Parts: sequence; C-alpha cells; structure tokens
Amino acid sequence: MVQRPGWKWWLVGAATALALAGCAGPGEQAVHLGDSVITAALATPPGAEAGSAWRSDISRQMERFETTARTPAEWADLWRRSGHAAPGSLPGEHMAAAIFLGTRVSGGYTITIDPAEVRKGDDGVLLIGYREQVPGPEALVAPGQTSPFTVMILPLEPRQVRFVRLS
Repeated sequence: MVQRPGWKWWLVGAATALALAGCAGPGEQAVHLGDSVITAALATPPGAEAGSAWRSDISRQMERFETTARTPAEWADLWRRSGHAAPGSLPGEHMAAAIFLGTRVSGGYTITIDPAEVRKGDDGVLLIGYREQVPGPEALVAPGQTSPFTVMILPLEPRQVRFVRLS
C-alpha cells in the first residue's frame, strides 16, 4: 500500500511555494518561467523616471542585441524580447536603452548602463556607455544557460544612438 503525504506535508509545500513566489526583495519583481522563479531587479516601481533600470539573467533574446525604445510599440517589442511583462508604460518625454547579451553558458554575466556615460559624441550621436561583467576562471557561478539583459530609462533624445562598451 502506497502511503500519501498527509495534509501537513501539503501545507508545508504550499507555504514553501508561497515563500518562493515572494523571493523578490524590495524593488524587485518575481518572474515565473515554468517551474523556475527568477527576480528582475526593479530600481523603481512602474511610472519610472530617467535612471530607472531593470535587469535579469533570463530573456528570450538568444543573440546579442542593442536597441532603444521611443514609442509604445518599441517599448512593447523590447519587453517581448525580454520575455518579461513590461513594468508599465514608457514614461512620457523619456526613452529606454536596452542591451541583451545573448545566450551565455553560465551565470555570473551582468550588464550595466552607466548613466554618467550617456553623452553627446563629437559627431552628434548619443553615446550610451555600458559595462559588461564576465565571470573569471575562478568565479563560482551557477551552471546552465543564461541570457542577461538590462533596460534603462533615459531622457528622450531624437539623436541616433551608439552603444559603447566601457572597460
């Protein structure tokens, strides 16, 4: 005769699931993908202003991709590529800059847009500086594929954009 766990084990399982669903800390959003729960760091809640940023280790974008979003349609496309729900609408008089790293073989990869490095270039192009962190050979990282990305809200600029990797 197979003995099934009683109601107490079901209660423990339900409590654990609720706790994991709330794994996001202050300013973070729990995102559920199948049986996995990941957190996307949210610098501020929806209705964000310039400098607000979101990032995650998981996205649907498998190749490296850099883009800006100045319209609601571009904003929606950006979040469709991420595989996450948009955290509200794109704030008026703002645009978003996004960098997707593409597929990586482990955790430990991060990307950060540096607001101090967003400036007008000599040729009139808006330069958006970013830093990419790559885990070293001795780093302890989670195994498994990741596809990190970051999104930052910036003041609206009509200029053409060039992303510049900083050392």
